[in-house]
Amino acid sequence: MCHQVGNTDKEETHGRLKQWERDSLSWRDKLGVSPNYAPWTGQAGFTAVPGLNLTPRIKDLMDCVVIDRMRSKGQNFSDTKAEMRDVFLDVSQSHVRKCFTMNTVNKCLTTSSVLYSFGAGRIVLPKEMQWFQGYPKSVRMPSTVSPSDLRTFVGEGMFLPSVATVLYSLILHVPMMDSDLAECNFNASSGNRPPKASKMRTE
Repeated sequence: MCHQVGNTDKEETHGRLKQWERDSLSWRDKLGVSPNYAPWTGQAGFTAVPGLNLTPRIKDLMDCVVIDRMRSKGQNFSDTKAEMRDVFLDVSQSHVRKCFTMNTVNKCLTTSSVLYSFGAGRIVLPKEMQWFQGYPKSVRMPSTVSPSDLRTFVGEGMFLPSVATVLYSLILHVPMMDSDLAECNFNASSGNRPPKASKMRTE
């Protein structure tokens, strides 16, 4: 009796795959491409990326992002390099999270983030990630701060303009008690000094 290949066989095959491989197959199926299609890492000019271990997962993630981007833009794959020049991918994240540039917006950084620049063909340096968070280039970290520590610092922070927006909104919309206003009063024209931190209300 002939064995009929059906959903059961597909489920058994998926059961032998790693989670990222299953996620990749699902993503590629929605995009209508084969599991082995590699428009980015399969290019003749694609080479090793310094500082990045190009595991099968990371290479597949790069290709899935390129396919998704080109499909969403309705672009021909011959224009891949031009279309991907401003796209960044966090290779530390899973296929499901899709942490890459969408409509000029990047996902939040984490302490484990490793950004790959399609335009530059390399990983983004920790100091460049610091600029992404809104820090000016004039900011210098002590020489004792290692690149990995700086990456962690950046991942634990927030985009500075967003922090400013939150604080400004609090000032506008959160009422302060008269006692708070009196305690925090600072008349710059008369040269009054702001209250010491130990006397500031924190509740």
